Amino acid sequence: MGILFFTSCSQPEPIITKTIEDSLDLTQSFMPISASVLVTGEEQLSRNIESVRVLPSHIVLKQNEQIELTAEAIDDEGIVIEEGVNFIWTSLDPRVGIVNKNGIFKASHIAGTYPMGIQVTGISNKSSIRPVGTRVAVTILGSIKERTLESLLVYPQNPSLLSKQVYKLRAIATDKNGLVIPDADIIWSLNSKKLGHINKIGYLTVEGDSGFYKDAITITANWNSKSISVNASVTVTDLNPLAELLTVHALPQRFFVDPGDRLYIRAVALNGLGEIAAGTQLRWAMNNTSAGNIDGTGNFIASKTPGIYTQAIKVEAVISGEQGFITATDYASVVIRDLPSPRTLSAIYPWPYKVTVTPNGLVNLSIRAYDQFGDPIPLDNIEWSIENDAIGTITENRLFRASSTPGKYPNAIKIIGKQEMKSDIIQISEYLDVTITGKLNKLEIYPTTAILNPGDTVHFSISGWDENNVELSNLVTRWSPVNEDIGKIDAYGNFTAGTSPGLFEDIVKAKVYQISSSQ
Repeated sequence: MGILFFTSCSQPEPIITKTIEDSLDLTQSFMPISASVLVTGEEQLSRNIESVRVLPSHIVLKQNEQIELTAEAIDDEGIVIEEGVNFIWTSLDPRVGIVNKNGIFKASHIAGTYPMGIQVTGISNKSSIRPVGTRVAVTILGSIKERTLESLLVYPQNPSLLSKQVYKLRAIATDKNGLVIPDADIIWSLNSKKLGHINKIGYLTVEGDSGFYKDAITITANWNSKSISVNASVTVTDLNPLAELLTVHALPQRFFVDPGDRLYIRAVALNGLGEIAAGTQLRWAMNNTSAGNIDGTGNFIASKTPGIYTQAIKVEAVISGEQGFITATDYASVVIRDLPSPRTLSAIYPWPYKVTVTPNGLVNLSIRAYDQFGDPIPLDNIEWSIENDAIGTITENRLFRASSTPGKYPNAIKIIGKQEMKSDIIQISEYLDVTITGKLNKLEIYPTTAILNPGDTVHFSISGWDENNVELSNLVTRWSPVNEDIGKIDAYGNFTAGTSPGLFEDIVKAKVYQISSSQ
């Protein structure tokens, strides 16, 4: 049951159709492809993903070094699932670098250890669409600024609790920049036995009478041979106060960054028992736009202006309650440091780091410049030049227009960054590879034959390549309807088997259109 791939030695004739993307000025050429389905006549044990394993399990690279990562899906018996799993790769921390869809990871220039650097998610494609993921730590070798334990934050601070209540207290350790140290060892101890007892993970059981218990709890953080302790007081009441049913805490609540730095800010929403409030939505916004900007997931980019920005970032937690929505708000303050001078140009990185474009397509080019401290710096003196006239042209505003000649062109664009110092000119050069895609030449569908139980779902995916074996991204797939007795398929390639068992050869059919710009 292989691929049914209708083609000849010559390229398929382009056809013009108004059934696809009518509103765009596009030219479509298409190829048909098909796959088979085997629907079993009896229930079989399905192998669901229990965990995902990444090799290497901890990534250690030099600055700007590249590596190919591999992932394996493990079932509940500890056996590797060889087929039917797709993996999705994501960079969780923008400082670590870039990982593409095939697991090719290129480290950034920013040295350090990032416990949550890359995430890979495995999607079971055999019996159901069930995502399971894991995270991989990344270490980028190079000179780094030493981190030291500086402070310990306990939240909520000095809580007011009910008698007989069990409440979860939390603490985080931070460095001198206000950034969280996730692997610090937190120790909880109770100074007042009359209050009750507390366990090693911060659950306080209140057994004492009503009253104020000053410095009742001592919290100690240990990290890298340094220790910090703080005390927390507790108020116990017999009456149910007008306590907040929902609180939210920005983490960190104050931090220090350099101009242009990127930082992932987190927040935790707690219910009246100090537990994580499930189903809470977090909304991030800048309370002071002069400090920088933040997206909806907490990724913050500092502005270029040094200063102290009190309560610059706002986080709002929203949860649905019996009488409507309950909200809680917290703020984080930002200190943007004034960097020492002179700051000398040390590295430039083109963006994108390689160009893949359709014939006559357009790409915006830019660079990122960094000083000797690894911090971003502005750079206005930049020269762009074409090293191979066959690839196209670059306009004055750094807009690259590709030619109509497909091919792979290494080191096709040269970038020179210059910084004028008092007595010298610092100059750094980099090159960009350019790939201009050609016509659709080859298709593959996965899986070629899906084996399903009745009612199970599988996802079919199609990839296409041009005559230079370059994978194409400008493809649109249209899936043909399937006989309802055999199953059904949606617009995204998700096929659900019917109740009729049997081998149905080439039952899943699709037309793949290559869409190219007419500019």
